Amino acid sequence: MIDSSHTPAAHRTPDELLRESEERFRAVWEATSEAIALSAPDGVVLAVNPAYCTLYGYSMEELVGRHFAIIYPESARADAAEQYRAIFADPLPPTSFEARVQRADGSERVVEARADFIVRDGERVAMVSTLRDITDRYLAEAALGTNEARYRALFETMDEGFCIIDVFFDDQGEPFDYQFVEANPAVERHTGLHDVTGKRMRDLAPDLETFWYTTYGRVAATGEPERVVHQAEALGGRWFNVYAFRMGGDESRRVAVVFTDITERKRLEQSQQDFIAMASHDLAGPVTVLRARAQLMRRRKSYDEESVDAIIEQTGRMDRLLNDLRELVQLEAGRLPLNRQSADLASLVREAMERAQLQTTIHQLSLTAPAEPVIGAWDRNRLEQILDNLLGNAIKYSPRGGAVAIEIALAGDQAHISITDEGRGIEAEEIPRLFERFYRGHQVSGATGLGFGLYITRMLVEAHGGSISAASAPGVGSTFTLTLPLLPPPASEDRATERQLLSVE
Repeated sequence: MIDSSHTPAAHRTPDELLRESEERFRAVWEATSEAIALSAPDGVVLAVNPAYCTLYGYSMEELVGRHFAIIYPESARADAAEQYRAIFADPLPPTSFEARVQRADGSERVVEARADFIVRDGERVAMVSTLRDITDRYLAEAALGTNEARYRALFETMDEGFCIIDVFFDDQGEPFDYQFVEANPAVERHTGLHDVTGKRMRDLAPDLETFWYTTYGRVAATGEPERVVHQAEALGGRWFNVYAFRMGGDESRRVAVVFTDITERKRLEQSQQDFIAMASHDLAGPVTVLRARAQLMRRRKSYDEESVDAIIEQTGRMDRLLNDLRELVQLEAGRLPLNRQSADLASLVREAMERAQLQTTIHQLSLTAPAEPVIGAWDRNRLEQILDNLLGNAIKYSPRGGAVAIEIALAGDQAHISITDEGRGIEAEEIPRLFERFYRGHQVSGATGLGFGLYITRMLVEAHGGSISAASAPGVGSTFTLTLPLLPPPASEDRATERQLLSVE
């Protein structure tokens, strides 16, 4: 086979040349840092490159086939569409222009756009828009006094924190403090500091890490801009993504800072890392047992009952773990429909108690319920799953046994179920995060599972239109409380089922 890439162009076929041209175009399209979009005369997006998706925070599927004005604030989309039509029709369109756009998360950016056209038979059939994010440059120019009106509007409304500071150095040339010259409203939202303009940082946060003084001092002294991601323990342990640049000449000690609080993103990244570690650990256990048992049977050349039972048990455990993963994906995508049927809550709870009691001989389960049946429209299987998980946890985290008390109460059109154990309890700081995705508290040390049982439980309860909460104290025990509406909400998607359930007596 001959590699046509090393064949002189004169000796290549038209198809080879066309294919090479397309490959080069695709490589540039995929790799360039500039955002590029191809759009039709009516403004519908035909194609976008990865940098375009990154700039605006949308996926390719969310952009292609929709009008390009999705990247503008809703109030500005009509004007943007009109401007697009004017540029498309103008024989001499502007070389470039600036625009304020809106990312998928609602934050605003400033971009510089260039328009080129694909022409066929003398007629423009598509526009190629090339865009660059110039927000940082825009702010810098604005802070230097150019375009003050636009600067002020962006300064007040931008989602990122933006401030201008004067850095102070000691006699040895070491930075030791800085003063806020100007700060936009987002500074308070991201840092928790109030009324910072005119104040020094050491007065606002005396314990702030020296990292921040050193970083801003270096920018002020060298004139080299810096982008850093760092944690500020003195500001509540928040993480910040910061871009800092010097304003003025070599003698200036004034620095502009653009930053965002990324604490939540960092927490989710850590949670995902913890989840991957837990999943790897919990799935590795059954695999190890299966491998050992299979190797043992091969050595013995026999299929003993003990090994077969172990294999069945471990494959069942893996199936439960994988089923949790599947349900998590379906729940978060909203693809887990509820099969609502008329059910007596007390009967469901008693059945769950019988299943739970089989797991233990040192716990005493009891139920307090109204004399009359508590009838509601629920998915029986999902409600059983919720009850099994909560009762299983009550037993698991009460290793010394004791009472597990279940109480059902009726309040108007809602049913309340509380499950109280006498177990080890939960630390106060962990309670707000118990039902979060990927979260496993300190009390679960040594427990198996992927750590999102309570998260799935919360999602299932909320799918019923209800809520779940927890109250606890270390060494005292815990109480989990479910609130469930007896009937589905009026906006239920399954209208036929809803009409049937509303007739339940």
